[in-house]
Amino acid sequence: MRITELFFNEYKIGELFNSNLSEAKELLSSLDIFCGNDINIKGLNGWVFEQTVQYCIRKELELLKIQAKYSEQEKIHKRGASVDLVINNIAIEIKKSGLFCQADIAKYEKYKEYAIKQGFKEYLFISGVEEAKLYRAKMQEIIGLNNTFFLDIPNEWNRFMNRLIELL
Repeated sequence: MRITELFFNEYKIGELFNSNLSEAKELLSSLDIFCGNDINIKGLNGWVFEQTVQYCIRKELELLKIQAKYSEQEKIHKRGASVDLVINNIAIEIKKSGLFCQADIAKYEKYKEYAIKQGFKEYLFISGVEEAKLYRAKMQEIIGLNNTFFLDIPNEWNRFMNRLIELL
């Protein structure tokens, strides 16, 4: 089944992420313990992006009447390595802003290896953006062109969802 018309796209996902990030910061600043500083929590952007992508996946699959089992932060190695999202037996790594250093490439190569050894059917990597062309190319090389997605490319959400549906 190849899907050409989806509810979400890269632009809608970006808008949804930005509005939810603003709302999350607003809600955090409404806590009694908030002392008036800017909300600058390490990992908040990444968490909101992960939740946004997961929400969009769930909505797309629901609209397509595809049932799936979901789990978050599933451990794939005894040394604490985990994958952001598992759908049925597909491991998905979700990054807001791509990689931060060369060492991340080796890290995700290991994560892919761990996931496959754990019995996952496939390991997918989706990123909101990757500005470093070298990192983008290396991730496509080690994870696989069919399993690596960057939402700063037009129609990438469609390609991602079609791959996911193919694997499901």
